[in-house]
Amino acid sequence: ASARLQFSPYATEVFKQPTPSSIELRLAGVSTRFDSTQAEIRIGRAPDSDIVITHNKASRSHCRISYQATGYFLIDASANGTCITSSEGNELKVSQDQASLKGQGWITLGQRYHQNSQFRIEFEVIQTFPEMPG
Repeated sequence: ASARLQFSPYATEVFKQPTPSSIELRLAGVSTRFDSTQAEIRIGRAPDSDIVITHNKASRSHCRISYQATGYFLIDASANGTCITSSEGNELKVSQDQASLKGQGWITLGQRYHQNSQFRIEFEVIQTFPEMPG
């Protein structure tokens, strides 16, 4: 009798699922890519933030982006809230809460997308597909 490795249909589906491996953030022509091993990305007015925003609607520690098991999340800790606008134009205001970041879009601090073009952070979640075992 010979042994043979067989994957269940469920295992095959798990391998085909995209995995958010990194997030790219762009502000004022500068692009930075963060991978899922970084604990969090801090955004705010504080000089030690990963992304410093010098806008009067931005709090010192306005928000952060963290990677969790299901993807990237924006966690707002500000007085004015954070607005996430998808590339399709859907808008979500996050205030003292968290929201998932998917695909591409823009993050604005304390204002809506069209009100804050100078301090608009563009984001893109970059997904990879794990290799199927061979």
